[in-house]
Amino acid sequence: MNSSLKIVIVLDVIILLVGFTPVYTAMSSRFRIVSRPVEVGLSRLNGIFLSGAAFVTSLPKVYSENLSLKDEISHFREVQSQYFAVLSENELLRAQLKLSPPGKTGKIIMAHVLGQNSFDGSVSLDVGRDDGVKEGNLVTYKGILLGKITDLDAGRCRLLLTVSPQSRFEAVTSNFLARGEVSGNFGNRLSFTKILPSQSVNVSDTVLEFGSRLILGKVERVQAEGAKIFKEADVSVSYDPAFLTEVFVITD
Repeated sequence: MNSSLKIVIVLDVIILLVGFTPVYTAMSSRFRIVSRPVEVGLSRLNGIFLSGAAFVTSLPKVYSENLSLKDEISHFREVQSQYFAVLSENELLRAQLKLSPPGKTGKIIMAHVLGQNSFDGSVSLDVGRDDGVKEGNLVTYKGILLGKITDLDAGRCRLLLTVSPQSRFEAVTSNFLARGEVSGNFGNRLSFTKILPSQSVNVSDTVLEFGSRLILGKVERVQAEGAKIFKEADVSVSYDPAFLTEVFVITD
């Protein structure tokens, strides 16, 4: 018999015999006490390693989902922006319809201000002939007359403001005690002229455009009559041309 085989057989017999003795039980229990913390530590380490490996392998998927979420957020922000824009326009339309004199206006078209020309007191609007706008249409905002359309093409038009020296409107006070003509005076001023001496006009009187009854402004100062044939008054407007953003064109 081979010597190596003999050694193996002898060792097996010894281990078998030791297994039936108390010595094996004591040694194995002591070995378990020593090896258990190592086993637990190795098990935890294995769990951490597997978790880390799972995290690393999931990174491409997480990155893809993150990009998708960013796209969704961008889309929702765009929708939200459009919603609030429509809501704002709806509130402006409600306010305009509420303040417009009944039976004195036609169809209302909302327009946005594209730019201002301070030289002649006019602004450009983003509506034109294709939208039903015509030359001479009045433009208003919350019951205040801003001016009238003077030039237009298919998709753009020019609004000549009431404060422009080129503007002329037939006007009347809200109490119908004075009637005359209003012309622009730049800034936020109008000149109320051609008032008959027999007619009464006073400070704080509201001045209206005669045909539409839209507000032109309020009398700020009545000039001394002197040698003039007609009375005159200075009228202040309640809008600032520099801050106009949305306006309403009244079509026929």
